[in-house]
Amino acid sequence: MIAPVVIGMVARHTLLHFDFRHSSVVGFGIGAGLLAPVPVAAAAFLGLAISRFRSGARLSRLADAEKEACFEASELVALGLAGGLSLAAAHRVALSHSAPEARTALGLLVQSMRDRGTRQALTDDVGPMAGASQVLAAAAASGASALPALEGYLETESHRRHTARVEAARRLPVRLLLPLTLLVLPGFVLLTVGPTVVGSLARLNP
Repeated sequence: MIAPVVIGMVARHTLLHFDFRHSSVVGFGIGAGLLAPVPVAAAAFLGLAISRFRSGARLSRLADAEKEACFEASELVALGLAGGLSLAAAHRVALSHSAPEARTALGLLVQSMRDRGTRQALTDDVGPMAGASQVLAAAAASGASALPALEGYLETESHRRHTARVEAARRLPVRLLLPLTLLVLPGFVLLTVGPTVVGSLARLNP
């Protein structure tokens, strides 16, 4: 019983020597693993799974926020074009008024326009604004007006996003079915059947 504690303290001090983060948790986790390997391994696996899930969900939220901000930045570019600005000037103005999540991608695009030229930068864009950039590049290559092409793309993309949100809302009841079954149903059964069972047991054992 004392050996796992001693091993945990030794592991903690060793990890501290190497400036290891969370040395106390890891050190005493090693000691606990020697004392009860199966429960500790199960708890470690569960903790790792939860950590990976939260990390993936956070990255997904950041990516969605960047895409939404870049779409709004494309709308700002359209406003600049409607005001008579050139493609490069419209992107620079949009950069100064865009959301923080879009400034990295839009800033790289603006810098590429300065270094390589507007048409080439739009053609080679592979970032979150690639869809709008490809439309603008095609319009510039064909000599067509950039504003109607960009407005058409924004309208189509807005319709697609709305459709995706509606489909996600329709799938929500199915996704909530399992949590509701596992969490709400047992509590409902305990509240309704529990008092009856307790009363029956009390009558059987006076």
